[in-house]
Amino acid sequence: LDDRVRLLEEGISFLRSAWTGEAFEYDGRTIRIRPTPLQPGGPPLKLAGSTPGAARRAARIADGFVPVDASLWTVYTHECAQLDRDPGPTPSGGGPLFVHVTHDPERDWAAIAPHALHETNSYAGWLAELDGARPYSPMDDADQLRASGLYAVLTPDECVALIGQQGGLTLHPLMGGLSPDLAWSSLEMIAAEVLPRLPS
Repeated sequence: LDDRVRLLEEGISFLRSAWTGEAFEYDGRTIRIRPTPLQPGGPPLKLAGSTPGAARRAARIADGFVPVDASLWTVYTHECAQLDRDPGPTPSGGGPLFVHVTHDPERDWAAIAPHALHETNSYAGWLAELDGARPYSPMDDADQLRASGLYAVLTPDECVALIGQQGGLTLHPLMGGLSPDLAWSSLEMIAAEVLPRLPS
């Protein structure tokens, strides 16, 4: 944890260098990664956070900020103004923090629930000392957590409807400990059965 800020900043720098397609130095080696992303410069990188430092960091090195507490948006936009950077749109808020798409929501929720409980309780503990609103509260019941709406396990039809209501979607496909195979199955279903049904 003591190195998390340094590691995050190094990771962002690595991705930005990698996505150029040009050679760069990393860990004493010359690296060149091809093919480059379809989107020039790579996909946008947004950082989330619950402290003023996280908001200022996002203004400095990211393409957007997702505040845990809405009051931090002011810190972020102020820092963006100081850096002459566009802060982008104000986050809409609301909606699930995790979406998984499947043809069998009950089966997949059974596999996801222990990880979702661990995640929400970990975040609730870390954020307990902060003032202001936050999305995570301690929970010991998977059904209660599912009913909260923070973790949505949906069919493709339900996912399309949710996007229509919200105007967007937060994925967060690989929460700690979740099987990568399960995460990939959701992403593949979104690509095959959700994205083609969205307006361009």
